[in-house]
Amino acid sequence: MKKAIAVLCILSVFVSGCWIKQRDISDETYRTGKNALTTLDQYLDGDITADEAYDKLKLYYDILEKEEDELREKDEEHNGDKISHCSSLKSSCLSASSAIYLTGDVQEVIENRNDIAEIIGESTR
Repeated sequence: MKKAIAVLCILSVFVSGCWIKQRDISDETYRTGKNALTTLDQYLDGDITADEAYDKLKLYYDILEKEEDELREKDEEHNGDKISHCSSLKSSCLSASSAIYLTGDVQEVIENRNDIAEIIGESTR
């Protein structure tokens, strides 16, 4: 029984690691998405203010915009997937920052946070 559980744990780690690679996300997109996720969690937990969260998300949006442009300039196989994920992440950052700064709608912030988590292969909230 213990061996079966150990095998299942190893397989789940392997599968989760492969899932991120299959998503074909650029390193920059993943790092920026992870930072955005951390920022949104900090905001939702009350560790940073709305202004701080907005400023950070604006920075991440700008980084993703530059990354998207660089991906479009490269002529590599599967860049379409990388561009799509970068664009989706950029859109979620913009939506989250708007929700934080304009409406204060916590549910919308959580939805955008979860969209980012799904894109980069992290857990939802």
